[in-house]
Amino acid sequence: MTSDLAVDYFDLRLLDTQKKLLDDTVNAYADALRILNQQLKNGAIDASAVALASTQLESTRTQDTDIDVHRAQLQHAIAMLIGGPASTFSIATNDRRGTCRVLSRSRPVGKRRTRKHVFCAVADLPPAFSG
Repeated sequence: MTSDLAVDYFDLRLLDTQKKLLDDTVNAYADALRILNQQLKNGAIDASAVALASTQLESTRTQDTDIDVHRAQLQHAIAMLIGGPASTFSIATNDRRGTCRVLSRSRPVGKRRTRKHVFCAVADLPPAFSG
């Protein structure tokens, strides 16, 4: 059960990263579509380029929505694994992309060497995971 919880949590954080990437992509595609529409108005391009860009934007928006659905499913699974009601349980999205708390050199780590990415992920666990 603990391993299921860890896998679900790390999958959820991976989805947060993918969501950020897709949000940025949607914004970039929307800007590109606005530019292409202006170029179409000016007669610089044909309508097929605008149609292709529009299709690409809508496809990316669909992927973005799919990630939201998958994240909600993982959050529900995590709530069930910790024994809480899924209706009131939530994990905030990870908005600290690329940041990590680093162990102080004065704190002994023990005989085992820790990997920085593992520590970063564990440091971000919500209080419900502390045992």
